[in-house]
Amino acid sequence: MNRSWMWTVCLGCGLIGTTASAQQDNNKLLSPLPGVPALQLPAETAPKPNAPKISALKADAPKADAPKTAPPKTDAPRMLTPPVTPAPVLSTPGSGSCLGGASFAEPSSDHGGGGLYGDVDFLLWWFKKSGVPPLITAGNPIDTPTGALGLHGTKLVFGDRNFGNDPFGGIRFTIGYGLDEDGQWGVESTTFILEQRRSFFNAKSTGAAGTGTLAVPFFNNDGRFEDADVVALAGTESGAISVSLVQRLWGTETNLRLKGPCGDNFRTSALVGFRYVDLEESLNLDTFSAALPTSTHITTALAESFATRNRFYGGQVGAEAEYSSGSFCLSVLAKVALGGNDEELNIHGTTVNVDPIFGRRVSPGGLFSGPLNRGGHGQGHFAVVPEIGVNLGYKINEKLCATIGYTFLYISEVARPGDQIDRAVNFQTDNRPRVLFHQSDFWAQGINIGLQYRY
Repeated sequence: MNRSWMWTVCLGCGLIGTTASAQQDNNKLLSPLPGVPALQLPAETAPKPNAPKISALKADAPKADAPKTAPPKTDAPRMLTPPVTPAPVLSTPGSGSCLGGASFAEPSSDHGGGGLYGDVDFLLWWFKKSGVPPLITAGNPIDTPTGALGLHGTKLVFGDRNFGNDPFGGIRFTIGYGLDEDGQWGVESTTFILEQRRSFFNAKSTGAAGTGTLAVPFFNNDGRFEDADVVALAGTESGAISVSLVQRLWGTETNLRLKGPCGDNFRTSALVGFRYVDLEESLNLDTFSAALPTSTHITTALAESFATRNRFYGGQVGAEAEYSSGSFCLSVLAKVALGGNDEELNIHGTTVNVDPIFGRRVSPGGLFSGPLNRGGHGQGHFAVVPEIGVNLGYKINEKLCATIGYTFLYISEVARPGDQIDRAVNFQTDNRPRVLFHQSDFWAQGINIGLQYRY
């Protein structure tokens, strides 16, 4: 009986020691790590009042099994680390908005990347001046031939210089559409049209005493010397000479736009497509002479026209970069087109003579338009057409942006009307004047003010 009681006491002491040791180890696990706040766990549940207790046992009582006490449930310690801010990553094409969802170069990704967008600009451009040969001289009547170039008494009145100084007004508009929801692909078309402008120069003489000579100079190819066609001569005839230049430029292009690398405040895009440019110019020379006294009704009128048309067709590639800061945006555009330039040249001339005996007589040709060069002519040349544009924009709201910028357009090979006048003239044969088809380059540049709209 005493041995049973002793074994029972030892067994109870062992269970109590094991429970205390487990509780101590659990407290160690729950101690806070350096820099990590301690975990708050719920308090241990107190034993129920009716839980069995070990008390004195009778010696003759049968041996009872020890109560099974489950170890307390504890959660494994959790390692807490402070949140880590991800480093900025450069966006890739199609990854979404790069400028806060408001791009002036392509549709806003706030609208899913697709949708319409468009620009409209008012243009004020200048052309490279058209070169013209010497066309009007004032001479001394005592010189022979009077009004010819190179003589001491001859003064050049017009020509041998560039012609056409006035700016051209126009409009340029772009319409585009995003092809996918990511805004990676788009298609757009741009067209610009400049007004048709005329430049004039006039000279006239009454033929009164002391007024000298008014003439059109040329090179006499028969005698191989400088000569002149007299239009007005003091005391003999009155006359007038007018020169006019008519110019017009327009073009259109269609491009696929591919979004390139972009970031929080910049974006880039690439362009590939087709371009067409149309340049039309016409140089006109008109003269009128009336014999003195005018009561004789003897007059001579001459009208000549040298018209050129350059039509460029070519494939085009380009790139655009845009930087945005707040409400302001700066964009730079560069494009280059390679292709063929279809050149047309039309030369016409008419001479009208009126006198009391033969009446009015009209004959084809003039001084610089003869049998060999009259009519239409054409040829083709390879040409390069680059364009550069810089625009500064101010964002009015989420859809509208006001812009001001500069554009430079260049064509490497064109035929211009002033270069097609052959000054060499044959009267005994029809060898000259002839078709020249001289080449030169051309540029147009100017400012633009407009609005950009993003759907």
